[in-house]
Amino acid sequence: MNLSNIFRVVSRLGVLAVVVTLAWFVTSAAGAAAVTTTVPAGGFQDCFAPNADANHLVTSVDNQDTYRTVALRCGSASTFGVLHINAGHPPFNATTVQCIEHVLSTAPYEGPASGKDNVSYTISNRQLDAIVIVNVDTDNVVTAYTSQGGSPRSNDWDGCVSIPASAQHTPNVTVTPQTAGSCWQEWFGNRSVCIAVNGTKLHVNTLGAGESYESFDDTGCATPLLFAGGRLFRIGSNTCGRGLLSQNFAMNNDFPNNLRLCLGWTDIDHRGCLTIHD
Repeated sequence: MNLSNIFRVVSRLGVLAVVVTLAWFVTSAAGAAAVTTTVPAGGFQDCFAPNADANHLVTSVDNQDTYRTVALRCGSASTFGVLHINAGHPPFNATTVQCIEHVLSTAPYEGPASGKDNVSYTISNRQLDAIVIVNVDTDNVVTAYTSQGGSPRSNDWDGCVSIPASAQHTPNVTVTPQTAGSCWQEWFGNRSVCIAVNGTKLHVNTLGAGESYESFDDTGCATPLLFAGGRLFRIGSNTCGRGLLSQNFAMNNDFPNNLRLCLGWTDIDHRGCLTIHD
Protein backbone atom coordinates (compact mmCIF):
# COMPACT_ATOMS: atom_id res chain seq x y z
CA MET A 1 0.00 0.00 0.00
CA ASN A 2 1.44 3.40 -0.96
CA LEU A 3 1.44 6.47 1.27
CA SER A 4 -1.47 8.22 -0.41
CA ASN A 5 -3.67 5.18 0.19
CA ILE A 6 -2.51 4.90 3.80
CA PHE A 7 -3.36 8.54 4.48
CA ARG A 8 -6.73 8.02 2.77
CA VAL A 9 -7.51 5.05 5.02
CA VAL A 10 -6.48 7.01 8.10
CA SER A 11 -8.64 9.94 7.06
CA ARG A 12 -11.73 7.82 6.38
CA LEU A 13 -11.60 5.40 9.27
CA GLY A 14 -10.27 7.75 11.92
CA VAL A 15 -7.88 7.16 14.71
CA LEU A 16 -9.29 3.81 15.89
CA ALA A 17 -8.35 2.25 12.56
CA VAL A 18 -4.66 2.66 13.28
CA VAL A 19 -4.62 2.34 17.07
CA VAL A 20 -3.47 -1.21 17.65
CA THR A 21 -1.20 -2.86 20.15
CA LEU A 22 1.45 -0.43 21.36
CA ALA A 23 5.06 -1.53 21.71
CA TRP A 24 8.00 0.30 23.17
CA PHE A 25 11.34 0.35 21.38
CA VAL A 26 14.50 1.65 23.02
CA THR A 27 16.94 3.41 20.72
CA SER A 28 20.47 3.89 21.97
CA ALA A 29 22.77 6.71 20.98
CA ALA A 30 25.21 4.41 19.25
CA GLY A 31 24.38 0.74 19.83
CA ALA A 32 26.78 -2.13 19.49
CA ALA A 33 29.04 -1.88 16.49
CA ALA A 34 28.02 -4.29 13.77
CA VAL A 35 30.49 -6.69 12.24
CA THR A 36 31.75 -5.57 8.83
CA THR A 37 33.35 -7.77 6.23
CA THR A 38 35.98 -6.32 3.92
CA VAL A 39 37.49 -7.88 0.81
CA PRO A 40 41.20 -6.89 0.98
CA ALA A 41 42.26 -4.09 -1.34
CA GLY A 42 44.22 -4.95 -4.44
CA GLY A 43 44.30 -4.53 -8.15
CA PHE A 44 43.34 -0.85 -8.36
CA GLN A 45 46.35 -0.37 -10.67
CA ASP A 46 44.52 -2.46 -13.26
CA CYS A 47 41.96 0.33 -13.54
CA PHE A 48 44.58 2.58 -15.19
CA ALA A 49 45.46 0.07 -17.90
CA PRO A 50 44.20 0.71 -21.44
CA ASN A 51 40.70 -0.67 -22.00
CA ALA A 52 40.27 -1.48 -18.31
CA ASP A 53 37.04 -3.26 -17.39
CA ALA A 54 34.72 -0.73 -15.71
CA ASN A 55 33.22 -3.52 -13.58
CA HIS A 56 36.57 -4.80 -12.29
CA LEU A 57 36.13 -5.21 -8.51
CA VAL A 58 38.83 -3.53 -6.43
CA THR A 59 37.30 -4.08 -2.99
CA SER A 60 33.94 -4.52 -1.27
CA VAL A 61 32.67 -3.86 2.24
CA ASP A 62 29.66 -5.44 3.96
CA ASN A 63 28.37 -3.02 6.61
CA GLN A 64 25.73 -4.77 8.71
CA ASP A 65 24.73 -1.48 10.32
CA THR A 66 23.38 -0.26 6.97
CA TYR A 67 22.37 -3.67 5.54
CA ARG A 68 24.43 -3.02 2.43
CA THR A 69 27.48 -4.48 0.70
CA VAL A 70 29.24 -1.74 -1.26
CA ALA A 71 31.66 -2.37 -4.15
CA LEU A 72 34.51 -0.19 -5.38
CA ARG A 73 35.02 -0.82 -9.10
CA CYS A 74 37.19 0.72 -11.78
CA GLY A 75 34.27 2.66 -13.24
CA SER A 76 34.99 5.57 -15.56
CA ALA A 77 36.39 9.07 -15.27
CA SER A 78 32.99 10.68 -15.86
CA THR A 79 30.63 8.48 -13.84
CA PHE A 80 31.83 6.39 -10.88
CA GLY A 81 34.54 4.36 -9.20
CA VAL A 82 38.32 4.54 -9.10
CA LEU A 83 38.70 6.52 -12.31
CA HIS A 84 36.01 9.02 -11.30
CA ILE A 85 37.67 9.58 -7.92
CA ASN A 86 41.05 9.99 -9.56
CA ALA A 87 39.62 12.54 -12.00
CA GLY A 88 38.13 14.68 -9.24
CA HIS A 89 40.40 14.14 -6.25
CA PRO A 90 43.78 12.81 -7.44
CA PRO A 91 45.97 10.99 -6.85
CA PHE A 92 44.25 7.65 -6.35
CA ASN A 93 46.56 5.25 -4.50
CA ALA A 94 46.54 2.37 -2.01
CA THR A 95 45.74 4.77 0.84
CA THR A 96 42.65 5.93 -1.07
CA VAL A 97 41.39 2.35 -1.08
CA GLN A 98 42.10 2.05 2.66
CA CYS A 99 40.23 5.30 3.28
CA ILE A 100 37.18 4.10 1.35
CA GLU A 101 37.18 0.78 3.22
CA HIS A 102 37.54 2.62 6.53
CA VAL A 103 34.61 4.95 5.83
CA LEU A 104 32.33 2.21 4.51
CA SER A 105 33.01 -0.08 7.46
CA THR A 106 32.86 2.63 10.14
CA ALA A 107 30.00 4.98 9.18
CA PRO A 108 27.04 4.03 11.42
CA TYR A 109 24.28 5.13 9.05
CA GLU A 110 23.58 6.38 5.53
CA GLY A 111 22.91 10.06 4.90
CA PRO A 112 21.50 12.08 2.01
CA ALA A 113 23.61 12.85 -1.06
CA SER A 114 23.22 14.63 -4.36
CA GLY A 115 22.59 12.53 -7.44
CA LYS A 116 19.79 10.11 -8.22
CA ASP A 117 19.50 7.30 -5.63
CA ASN A 118 22.80 8.21 -3.97
CA VAL A 119 23.57 8.09 -0.24
CA SER A 120 26.56 9.28 1.76
CA TYR A 121 28.78 7.43 4.22
CA THR A 122 30.60 9.92 6.46
CA ILE A 123 33.10 9.71 9.31
CA SER A 124 34.57 12.71 11.09
CA ASN A 125 36.91 14.08 13.68
CA ARG A 126 37.47 17.69 14.69
CA GLN A 127 39.78 18.35 11.78
CA LEU A 128 38.37 16.33 8.90
CA ASP A 129 35.29 14.82 7.29
CA ALA A 130 35.74 11.80 5.02
CA ILE A 131 32.84 11.06 2.66
CA VAL A 132 32.06 8.18 0.31
CA ILE A 133 29.08 8.50 -2.04
CA VAL A 134 27.29 5.25 -2.94
CA ASN A 135 24.57 4.56 -5.48
CA VAL A 136 21.98 2.28 -3.86
CA ASP A 137 20.68 0.89 -7.16
CA THR A 138 24.08 -0.56 -8.05
CA ASP A 139 25.71 -0.57 -4.59
CA ASN A 140 28.81 0.90 -6.25
CA VAL A 141 31.04 3.66 -4.91
CA VAL A 142 30.41 6.79 -6.99
CA THR A 143 33.11 9.01 -5.50
CA ALA A 144 35.08 9.69 -2.34
CA TYR A 145 36.67 12.83 -0.93
CA THR A 146 37.68 14.63 2.24
CA SER A 147 36.58 18.02 3.54
CA GLN A 148 38.42 20.28 5.95
CA GLY A 149 37.34 23.74 7.11
CA GLY A 150 39.35 26.51 5.50
CA SER A 151 41.19 24.15 3.15
CA PRO A 152 40.42 23.42 -0.50
CA ARG A 153 42.17 20.04 -0.26
CA SER A 154 39.83 17.12 -0.96
CA ASN A 155 42.25 14.17 -1.04
CA ASP A 156 43.63 13.83 2.49
CA TRP A 157 43.59 10.05 2.36
CA ASP A 158 46.16 9.71 5.17
CA GLY A 159 44.02 11.89 7.41
CA CYS A 160 40.98 9.80 6.54
CA VAL A 161 42.46 6.48 7.67
CA SER A 162 43.53 8.06 10.97
CA ILE A 163 39.96 9.05 11.95
CA PRO A 164 39.11 6.78 14.90
CA ALA A 165 36.20 4.41 14.46
CA SER A 166 35.34 4.80 18.15
CA ALA A 167 34.46 8.46 17.60
CA GLN A 168 31.56 7.69 15.25
CA HIS A 169 28.06 7.59 16.78
CA THR A 170 24.46 7.69 15.70
CA PRO A 171 22.49 10.75 16.90
CA ASN A 172 20.70 10.47 20.23
CA VAL A 173 17.01 9.74 19.64
CA THR A 174 14.14 10.10 22.11
CA VAL A 175 12.39 6.89 23.18
CA THR A 176 8.76 6.99 22.02
CA PRO A 177 5.81 4.61 21.75
CA GLN A 178 5.32 2.87 18.42
CA THR A 179 2.20 1.51 16.81
CA ALA A 180 2.19 -2.08 15.63
CA GLY A 181 0.84 -1.02 12.26
CA SER A 182 2.39 1.07 9.48
CA CYS A 183 0.94 4.37 10.76
CA TRP A 184 0.92 6.35 13.97
CA GLN A 185 -1.92 8.83 14.42
CA GLU A 186 -2.73 11.30 17.14
CA TRP A 187 -5.59 10.23 19.44
CA PHE A 188 -7.50 13.48 18.98
CA GLY A 189 -6.23 15.18 15.86
CA ASN A 190 -5.02 14.72 12.31
CA ARG A 191 -1.26 14.35 12.89
CA SER A 192 0.03 11.07 11.52
CA VAL A 193 3.27 9.38 10.52
CA CYS A 194 3.16 6.58 7.93
CA ILE A 195 5.63 4.20 6.33
CA ALA A 196 5.06 2.13 3.17
CA VAL A 197 7.45 -0.31 1.50
CA ASN A 198 7.66 -1.92 -1.92
CA GLY A 199 9.54 -5.16 -2.38
CA THR A 200 9.44 -8.94 -2.22
CA LYS A 201 9.69 -10.81 1.08
CA LEU A 202 12.93 -9.67 2.78
CA HIS A 203 14.07 -7.43 -0.08
CA VAL A 204 12.89 -3.81 0.02
CA ASN A 205 13.14 -1.91 -3.26
CA THR A 206 11.70 1.43 -2.19
CA LEU A 207 10.24 3.04 0.92
CA GLY A 208 7.71 5.85 1.22
CA ALA A 209 7.80 8.22 4.20
CA GLY A 210 4.90 10.51 5.10
CA GLU A 211 3.77 12.89 7.81
CA SER A 212 0.49 14.81 7.91
CA TYR A 213 -0.15 18.01 9.83
CA GLU A 214 -3.20 19.10 11.86
CA SER A 215 -4.50 21.19 8.97
CA PHE A 216 -3.90 21.27 5.25
CA ASP A 217 -3.01 24.94 5.76
CA ASP A 218 -0.14 24.10 8.14
CA THR A 219 3.36 24.28 6.68
CA GLY A 220 6.60 22.89 7.98
CA CYS A 221 9.97 21.34 7.24
CA ALA A 222 11.50 18.13 8.64
CA THR A 223 13.88 15.29 7.85
CA PRO A 224 12.74 11.62 7.73
CA LEU A 225 14.65 9.09 9.84
CA LEU A 226 14.66 5.32 9.23
CA PHE A 227 15.21 2.83 12.06
CA ALA A 228 15.90 -0.91 11.76
CA GLY A 229 15.59 -2.99 14.91
CA GLY A 230 15.41 0.21 16.95
CA ARG A 231 18.62 1.63 15.49
CA LEU A 232 18.96 4.63 13.18
CA PHE A 233 20.43 3.47 9.86
CA ARG A 234 19.31 6.02 7.24
CA ILE A 235 18.70 9.79 7.22
CA GLY A 236 16.72 11.41 4.43
CA SER A 237 16.79 14.93 3.04
CA ASN A 238 15.15 17.93 4.66
CA THR A 239 11.67 18.30 3.15
CA CYS A 240 9.15 21.14 3.30
CA GLY A 241 5.43 21.10 2.51
CA ARG A 242 1.88 22.27 3.24
CA GLY A 243 -0.50 19.87 4.94
CA LEU A 244 1.83 16.90 4.67
CA LEU A 245 5.44 15.94 4.07
CA SER A 246 6.51 13.00 1.93
CA GLN A 247 9.73 11.50 0.65
CA ASN A 248 10.55 8.37 -1.32
CA PHE A 249 13.69 6.34 -0.60
CA ALA A 250 15.48 4.09 -3.05
CA MET A 251 16.50 1.20 -0.78
CA ASN A 252 17.71 -2.02 -2.47
CA ASN A 253 18.20 -3.63 0.98
CA ASP A 254 17.97 -7.25 2.12
CA PHE A 255 16.80 -7.31 5.73
CA PRO A 256 16.73 -10.11 8.33
CA ASN A 257 13.43 -11.93 8.80
CA ASN A 258 11.02 -10.27 11.27
CA LEU A 259 13.04 -7.05 11.40
CA ARG A 260 11.09 -4.08 12.76
CA LEU A 261 11.39 -1.14 10.33
CA CYS A 262 10.27 2.26 11.63
CA LEU A 263 9.97 5.76 10.24
CA GLY A 264 10.22 9.00 12.20
CA TRP A 265 10.54 12.70 11.40
CA THR A 266 12.70 15.29 13.15
CA ASP A 267 9.72 17.47 14.09
CA ILE A 268 7.72 14.76 15.91
CA ASP A 269 8.60 12.10 18.50
CA HIS A 270 6.33 9.32 17.19
CA ARG A 271 7.04 6.77 14.47
CA GLY A 272 5.13 4.45 12.20
CA CYS A 273 6.44 0.87 12.05
CA LEU A 274 6.05 -2.38 10.16
CA THR A 275 7.73 -5.79 10.22
CA ILE A 276 9.76 -7.18 7.31
CA HIS A 277 9.16 -10.92 6.93
CA ASP A 278 9.28 -13.65 4.32
